[in-house]
Amino acid sequence: MTTRFILHGTMACALALGTAAAWADHTEINPNITEIKPGDSVQAARLPDNIYLRTEDDPDDIIWDRLPMYRTELFPAPPVHQSVKLRFDEGANRSKHLYFQVARSSERFYVRLQWKDDSQDTDTTVDSFRDGVAIQYAIGDTDTSYMMGSGPENPVNIWYWRADDTDRVENLAAGGYRSTTTLDE
Repeated sequence: MTTRFILHGTMACALALGTAAAWADHTEINPNITEIKPGDSVQAARLPDNIYLRTEDDPDDIIWDRLPMYRTELFPAPPVHQSVKLRFDEGANRSKHLYFQVARSSERFYVRLQWKDDSQDTDTTVDSFRDGVAIQYAIGDTDTSYMMGSGPENPVNIWYWRADDTDRVENLAAGGYRSTTTLDE
């Protein structure tokens, strides 16, 4: 199953990718896709202010064909994460790949994500975690920790989407470990 989703909100130039509980194929080398290491920053493509998606949140809009595509390699969550059971699944030592595009206008920040997933996990139990993805980026111009920011003076914004609630994206802020706060839309 191929999953696509677009998020929009405030502008940012740096993007740090969180975790995604999804498998992705990576069998061919495509010169049109730039490989990015987790935690690297990428420049968001600039859209003219008079250019919009035909339909809000349309992952198939023609504008995406004109924007750079990136690929990043993801690994299972750290041992303290609730999805630690993923480490014991068959093939858990293989990396996973997430394809993404980022763009901005003077008013919006757009992100398009794609990954392959042979299963659809929509439940969270004691031993498993539903499919989802989180995107974290620095709110200011300062580099910050990938682990929810590096303190109240260098916070991050986090967008979190879950497979069991596809119509909603959680808009969060954090300024360090255990400081996650829900932001108004």
